[in-house]
Amino acid sequence: ALYGQNSTIWTSPAIQHRPRARRPARPSSLYRRSCSTCVRVGDPRRTLGGVLDHKVDDALRREVTVGRDQEERVALVALMEGAKDLGLTQAQLRARFNKGDLPSAVLASAGQPDNDEDALFSLANPVTEASSAEMRERLLAAAAKRLAAWERAGHEFVAFFEDDYPPQLATAYDNPFILFYAGTLADDFNSISIVGSREPSESARRFAASLANIAAGEEVTVVSGLALGIDRAAHEAALDAGGRTVAVIGTGLDRFYPPEHEALQRRIMTEGLVVSQFFPGSGPTKATFPMRNATMSAYSALTVIVEAREKSGTRIQAERAVKHGRPLVLTQQVVRDTTWGRKYFEEGYD
Repeated sequence: ALYGQNSTIWTSPAIQHRPRARRPARPSSLYRRSCSTCVRVGDPRRTLGGVLDHKVDDALRREVTVGRDQEERVALVALMEGAKDLGLTQAQLRARFNKGDLPSAVLASAGQPDNDEDALFSLANPVTEASSAEMRERLLAAAAKRLAAWERAGHEFVAFFEDDYPPQLATAYDNPFILFYAGTLADDFNSISIVGSREPSESARRFAASLANIAAGEEVTVVSGLALGIDRAAHEAALDAGGRTVAVIGTGLDRFYPPEHEALQRRIMTEGLVVSQFFPGSGPTKATFPMRNATMSAYSALTVIVEAREKSGTRIQAERAVKHGRPLVLTQQVVRDTTWGRKYFEEGYD
């Protein structure tokens, strides 16, 4: 389909992904959890002191599981907001999570010496055990209030340790700890990220729209960043073709950037999915959009850069696609007019 668009492209060596059947779409629900989650958290007979049969009523099973998940959610938000005060770096947090530690365990051990040598020099640590305990309580209280406010406002998110967290995103080394969403969560393993210039040529715009239309017809989810130009063309073409599209944005879900895309964002929230790794109320910054591009690469099975300039933000997505082991497709214009595109074309990557 790509080659049929009359454009010379370069495609990276494809990483072999195992195809999976698309799961049924799931409507948003903050407190919906599957029975498999209950098994993961623990057998209800043990959780409730052995007084319940394993075939406990589904509503009660969900209540038990949700209670545990909600505790971990509060602990996670507390860590995200107070890690620096607790003497933890983002790299340390990620390392603990990668080991399988849940947020509550990481928070409980924050500020405590890991071994006798650390204890010997604990006086040099500005975070003492007593002060860290007080700080943990304060952070937990603030996080609980924040989650309650998000719930009242209808803001929903999924955490990295929950079953609804996108599986393709979970494979990335830099995946966000939480993902806010508005719309319908579904299995978007078969997906294509179509990105490019905010001020594209007409031919590039047509190419992006045509590619999105083809993807929609093949039941491939079209992922883009809700920016002007190529992103908008891809989103609209997918929707108009009756396909699924996912917008990965660089602000909180309650913000509309650019402002002229408010109607499009609301449409995608209704007909597809809008996701963000940023807390509600967060505005656009120079840092949020590179982070958005990294998440967009991780969410998608492959990235296609339709048109770009030398300092385009899409170069960040190209770099992350390489690091994520995702196939990367560049048009002839990107290879010809950018040093980074030419570098990938001439040198390739492993």
